[in-house]
Amino acid sequence: ENHYIQKFEDLLFCFPTPKENCIPLQQALNEIKLSNKKFNINRLEIDKSIIIGVVLIFILINLSLILKTFSIKKEIKNIRQKTQKFLDKNSLPHTTFQLNSILNNLQNSFQKQSKIKQKLKIISKTPLKKGENFKELSYKQNEFFIIINSNRDFDFYFNKYFNVNSKKEKNLYEARLK
Repeated sequence: ENHYIQKFEDLLFCFPTPKENCIPLQQALNEIKLSNKKFNINRLEIDKSIIIGVVLIFILINLSLILKTFSIKKEIKNIRQKTQKFLDKNSLPHTTFQLNSILNNLQNSFQKQSKIKQKLKIISKTPLKKGENFKELSYKQNEFFIIINSNRDFDFYFNKYFNVNSKKEKNLYEARLK
């Protein structure tokens, strides 16, 4: 037919009308050299038993995936039911937002109590000599107040762990520990 070919940087462009530097389609086809090697793609012979085997494997894989999906859905349903029962039993709210808020409050409280416990542990390890003892130990507003029956100064020990505001009167050591 009346088509024309132009080659541009190893690409062939086909035009319906003649253009500058174009050659007719038939001439371009005659100039192309084809390889001597050929193979027939129209008839590809595969043994039917192989096709049946591959199809059966495909079906088995799909069935196992479907069964696993149903199993997982059943597990999810059981977990949700147990969660619901637990929330109802313990009178907890059902929304994640409310549960996270409760959890954060409990974690903050736990951290505060842990710090107090750690400070009490330090205070309990105060190097007392025989005859020395705690006369008073109290905690208020993030501050410990202690009174020790002793004529010694314990700032050397408490300054390692606390901000100390102390005074020494007669046979008493008084301190506020922050």
